[in-house]
This record gives sequence, C-alpha cells and structure tokens, in this order.
Amino acid sequence: MKRMHFIRRFLLSIITMVSIINHSAAEPVSTEKAADIYNRYCVLCHGNQGMGDGLLPIKIDNYSKANLLLDIKANSKNEIIKIIMLGGQVEGISSYMPPWQGELKPAEIEALAELIMGLRTDTQAYIVLLKNRANLSQKVDFSGRVIYQGRCVLCHGSTGEGNGRMARIIKTPPPADLTASRLPDEMMLDIIRNGGQVVGRSPQMPPWKDQLSEPEIKVLMGFLKSIRD
Repeated sequence: MKRMHFIRRFLLSIITMVSIINHSAAEPVSTEKAADIYNRYCVLCHGNQGMGDGLLPIKIDNYSKANLLLDIKANSKNEIIKIIMLGGQVEGISSYMPPWQGELKPAEIEALAELIMGLRTDTQAYIVLLKNRANLSQKVDFSGRVIYQGRCVLCHGSTGEGNGRMARIIKTPPPADLTASRLPDEMMLDIIRNGGQVVGRSPQMPPWKDQLSEPEIKVLMGFLKSIRD
C-alpha cells in the first residue's frame, strides 16, 4: 500500500512538472481575464474577495477553510498552479477542492495563480479588480446561460444533469438533475431565491437572493426550463 502511494505521488509530481513547463510556454492571459476566471469558477467556495466566505462553506457543515489570504496552503506560484490543477489530489488539500486541469487552459491556470498571489500582496487593488470585472460581466452578457455557468455549473454540471465537480463530494442528497425537474415556476423561484432548506429540499442548495437581482433570478429560471428533457 505504501509503495502504491509513493508511486502515485511520484507520477503526480512528474505530471505537475510537465504541466508547469507547459504553463510557462503558453500565451499569457491578462489580469482582467484572470479576474473573469476567478469570478466564474472560484467565488462559490472562496467568496467574491478570496476570503473563504462563498456560499458553499456557509451552507455545508464542516466545510474546509477556504480563505485564500489566511489559510495559505501554497506560497509560490508553481505550488498554487499545482493545487489548481490537481485539487484535492494534492496532499494536505481538502477534497472539496476540485481539480481544474482539463477545464481550464494552462495559461488560464497560471494567470489565476498570479491573481491569487496578487490578492495576498496588494489585496485592496485586486478586490476592486474582481468587483469591477464582475459588474462588467453582468452588463456585457446578461443571459441565463452565463448566470448558470457562473453560479450553478460546479454542482449541477455543464448540462444540468447534477454531475458537476462538487457532485463527488455532495452526496446527501446529491445535486439535482435539473433536466429532469418539473417544478412549477413559483417553487423554482423560491428555491433559487431562498435555498433548498427553506422549502424542505436539499440544505446544500444555497440561497441566491443576495447574490443575484430579481431579473437575473427570473432569467436563470427561464434558462433552467429550457434545458429540461
């Protein structure tokens, strides 16, 4: 067993080294684009400012600390890249952290690592950047699909079938298959606004009324209805 563990860690190290080399050779991604990536993929756990106050840590009991400024698991850019790539496969990293290798391009992961380092060294400036990019994104592309991708994909998956990256962790109950849902409009709106627990459904479904405006919630509901089987 120990030998298999050693071999697995050795192979992960080799893969990581090769990937980091590829990151260095890739076309660079701007800081603004890195902020867009963070706002799409990371806020659900790490929060809008990287302080670990995302909706999942608030709603899920015993959720691991996710404050990027205080609960530091990596000090160098390469160490951060490794964690973003492999997630909970890295020793000492929570299983709640999904691996983003394959979902994000190498240059995007590198830029995201640099953004995290920037949050630590020039916190206020990077918080302003994240806020401005989030506001810009909402103005540029106000659609149910965009809202879904930014808020729901991590649990419900890209096609809405309940097979997002968090589905391997959230089990009781697992994320809903939204393509099979036939909920009436008012109940769907209630769940999106107030979370699952309020209406007697999954307590791990967070409330979005403080994160999304009422028009955004209704646009999102329209998109969810469009992906039904």
